[in-house]
Amino acid sequence: MAAGYALDLLGLPLAPWALLVVFVLALGRAALVLKPRFDPGFLLVFAAMFAYAMWLASPDFLPVTNGPDVVHHLQLIHVIERTGRLPHDPALAPYLNEMMDYTPGSHVLAAAVAAWLRVDALRVVYPLVAFFVAIKAGSLYVLARRLLVVYSGGAIAALAAPLLALPSPYFVGSFVQFFFFAQVVSEAFAIGLLVALLLWTGTRDRRDAVAVSMCAVGVALSWPIWIVPCAIAIAFALVAAPMPWRRRAITGAWMLAPAFALAALHQLTHRGAASIVTASGAVTAPSFTVLGVAFLTCTLGGVFWALRHPGRRLVLVFLAATLATAFALAALGGFRSFYMPFKMLYLAVLPAAVLAGGLLAWAGVEFAQRLRRGPVLAVVSTLVLAVLVAREHGPARRRRGSLSLPAHDVGLWTRDHVPPACVDYFSRYWLTGYWLHLDVLGNPRVSDRMRQETFDFPDVAAKWIEGRGLPYAIVEDMQAIPRELRPNMEPLYQRGAFVLVRNRGGTSSCR
Repeated sequence: MAAGYALDLLGLPLAPWALLVVFVLALGRAALVLKPRFDPGFLLVFAAMFAYAMWLASPDFLPVTNGPDVVHHLQLIHVIERTGRLPHDPALAPYLNEMMDYTPGSHVLAAAVAAWLRVDALRVVYPLVAFFVAIKAGSLYVLARRLLVVYSGGAIAALAAPLLALPSPYFVGSFVQFFFFAQVVSEAFAIGLLVALLLWTGTRDRRDAVAVSMCAVGVALSWPIWIVPCAIAIAFALVAAPMPWRRRAITGAWMLAPAFALAALHQLTHRGAASIVTASGAVTAPSFTVLGVAFLTCTLGGVFWALRHPGRRLVLVFLAATLATAFALAALGGFRSFYMPFKMLYLAVLPAAVLAGGLLAWAGVEFAQRLRRGPVLAVVSTLVLAVLVAREHGPARRRRGSLSLPAHDVGLWTRDHVPPACVDYFSRYWLTGYWLHLDVLGNPRVSDRMRQETFDFPDVAAKWIEGRGLPYAIVEDMQAIPRELRPNMEPLYQRGAFVLVRNRGGTSSCR
């Protein structure tokens, strides 16, 4: 991610082979410097979460969301993939809109992986998200395990943290409901940073400081707003560390300077980047129903549990900093749009789950001691309580999104054989047409048509009945087409249920 950004700043193309060389060298160097400590519990949680996330989208493993964010992310990824550069040409602004100024780290990664595998980025984005979601869940486990090390059986009781986070709409919803691609990547780096920072508070080891720095760069290059609570947590850890102020300053520079430098460079080269602070959009609003009274109660109890131990206080500070950032964003936006403040809840749920899990582990130990039983009962009690507090599990059925491989194939054929602007879309859900029109066929997001187009099936059918249909249309299901329209549809190309048709009736002009 950082190498791709650096190549672009130097005016060099983002050649996939160059990024692959950097990736391999960086991976080897990281293994030597960081000397990674493998945790069986982490691997178990990672494997389980990755398998679950992939199962949700099987068998095609495409995004299962029904929100528009996935389309906008794919547009930026495809621009990087096709041009080998980040978008700077003003001519791309009508096509990318706000994505022109978006931090592109996760998109560089997706474009590179797609090039290495020689597949379209559509096939890559969901497995990448599943990978980072699994990393995030595994990191929650590691964070909780290190806080529960004082308890016998703490390595198993730490499973309560990912169990509590999983059912939250802010955990699963981030990639199932809305597909916040860059945000999910950044969350994984943010929790990784917290894990490395907790390690550093105990070891003062330079390799842990390097890990913090690397994760901070990942945060800044994917979803930089998370860097604020990360920086506050780092400052807290440095102030609390028993070391000279000069060494604190040097260590703080090691941890944060690369991330802040990249963030500053991005702002200087993308003047509109700061406007995202006051952006608006669809997001899950917090409520007692959404978060759960039991979860909030356990988190509040976890706050008091955390006050007694320095490592726990670090997680508490991270949670408090995240919530404070949410209030600051609300104030900056004049309290008109709560889109960005509510976005902070997606990050806040993660340390909240760790604190809630810590409280349940303490309660389990206390319960076992009162019954004069051993650690087995304490661990079982902790996990049972976690399941009861979580109330619901994540989605228990595979999901079907609005993006499909047959639609993609028909869209690519359409783009190569007919004018892309002259196509209507008869789809069950509006997002299919929206995706085909903007990402696959490459039409601009800012246009006269987009100001009035709904992509809803009834609206498109009404246009064709009134003789205002465009010369071509992509149809998802011919059986759903009104009978009076079918004689006017001449099939040109079909894959699965999707078919491109020519309009034999009256048509509107298009360019």
